[in-house]
Amino acid sequence: MLPESGFPPGVGSFKAVKKVAKHLAVAHARAYDAIKKFDTVRADDDSPASVWVGLIHNVIPAQPFRAGEKIDADAVYG
Repeated sequence: MLPESGFPPGVGSFKAVKKVAKHLAVAHARAYDAIKKFDTVRADDDSPASVWVGLIHNVIPAQPFRAGEKIDADAVYG
């Protein structure tokens, strides 16, 4: 059984999740603006006129290496 989790990890509060999502969006927008402001030179002739900026949520599930071993389960699930 997996321990209770959430985003951010270990936080099960929907209020906290909404706050994190808002801050992620604001941080992304500010980073996007800064990158676009200073992206004025093409790296080479094959480069696009402007860099692509995007947000990627990368989730990689983990499983214990040895099923039934407490130390392995603790490493994966905390």
